[in-house]
Amino acid sequence: MKKFILACCLGLAVLPLWAQTRGNIASDFANAFVSKEVKNAVLKAARNNDFAALKKAVNGANSSSMAVNVKNETGKTPLMLACYNGNLEMAKYLVKQGAKINTTDDEGRPAIYFAFLTRNDETKHALVRWLFHDMNAHVLSKAQFLIQNALMERMPYVALGMIYQAEGGEGLYVLSDKAYTPILLWAVKAAYYAKSRIEMDGYLAVIEHVLDKGADINDPKNREELWKNAAYKSQIYLYLTSRPEISSATALREFERMLQFEGHETLKTSLVDNFIQNHPDHSTFLRQARFMARDAEDDFMQQHLATKS
Repeated sequence: MKKFILACCLGLAVLPLWAQTRGNIASDFANAFVSKEVKNAVLKAARNNDFAALKKAVNGANSSSMAVNVKNETGKTPLMLACYNGNLEMAKYLVKQGAKINTTDDEGRPAIYFAFLTRNDETKHALVRWLFHDMNAHVLSKAQFLIQNALMERMPYVALGMIYQAEGGEGLYVLSDKAYTPILLWAVKAAYYAKSRIEMDGYLAVIEHVLDKGADINDPKNREELWKNAAYKSQIYLYLTSRPEISSATALREFERMLQFEGHETLKTSLVDNFIQNHPDHSTFLRQARFMARDAEDDFMQQHLATKS
């Protein structure tokens, strides 16, 4: 069941469960039967973003379909390297020659993961949308379910790719404005399980995107659960408090909740300082926050608030 969910999270719900396994098997065969000279030439050209050298190396191989599926010492294929370099033309060429999109490297990361590392946003979006389209992700009749599972399975970049693709049109399941708020909550909850900086950056990217698209950070239905889970990861909490969309009511409710706990000074001060910075008319908030800190007998916050005006 877990493998099935992982496959769904990659947008492969309409493909056989063994699609990713087949991709890795193809690379294993390629590494075994492609000459070392060809393998090194293909990988070097892909790494150096040299399209002409890549085509020359592939054309000189006995089997182009095997040559484009070789792996380097860390399990990365030419397609992964092309995606990392943001070379859409090279990526399309490799797939046309038989490169397997679903192959993963030694850490279990598919080509689409490396597409998200591309610095140019326009190229990144073009790569992601093309990769998902080629993976048949346009059949996302249950897009939100797949996005949720991708987030919970610690694949935030895959989830973000699904969101981009669902927003892209072309007959895709388009996310409604109301869909962004639950995605925000899922991302915040799932970020608790992030085990690396890359994963955390992925969750932050999802959170930033859905907030920019209109996710409601003040939604009364999800507000308590959202902020409670955000507090488990300081990176998430500090980012959320920096958003200008936070209302006075939300900020005060969260400040009151945080005053119930000893410590957490960094989180409390970030909430107060960011709200004051983002809201020129913050006098009412500041007055009520001072009353709350006094009633909670929080000396640190009383002193901190006394320096604000």
